[in-house]
Amino acid sequence: MVNFEVRLEGQTVARIDIDAALLLKLLGGAGVSVEAASAPHKSAAISAAQAGELVGRADKPMRQLLSRFAEEDGALTWGETKLAANVKSWPDFAEGPLKKLEKALHRITGEKNSLLIWRIESEWIGLEKGEDEPCRLYIDGPALGALKTALATA
Repeated sequence: MVNFEVRLEGQTVARIDIDAALLLKLLGGAGVSVEAASAPHKSAAISAAQAGELVGRADKPMRQLLSRFAEEDGALTWGETKLAANVKSWPDFAEGPLKKLEKALHRITGEKNSLLIWRIESEWIGLEKGEDEPCRLYIDGPALGALKTALATA
């Protein structure tokens, strides 16, 4: 169960209990645990079917990159990412493969601001022009579970 409480001026005005397992089942969130679905996450909450469509639209280097994310439980170093995506710099990645992936994600989800791959910006300050391999990129939440499911059936 996921519990929500709405307060107005310190007083509870509404309480909502949501059966997260049933909601996931009804929304087609196969392969996503209730814990993963209810935890805070930055990656778009996509279903296994949407992840499958996203993988299907991706070119070979991006499919390989998504596979690496799934294998590494959603965290890759920038060095691994550069190798898998065949790019040399963050601008190359952000304006090339990442932009294509995000456009496909937006078409699939219908949400223009959704993202799949994200980074902790404070870790990257001053590193984009120098030695940046220790920095990481992430896929988390239901998206990671959906991606693993989609790649296992592809």
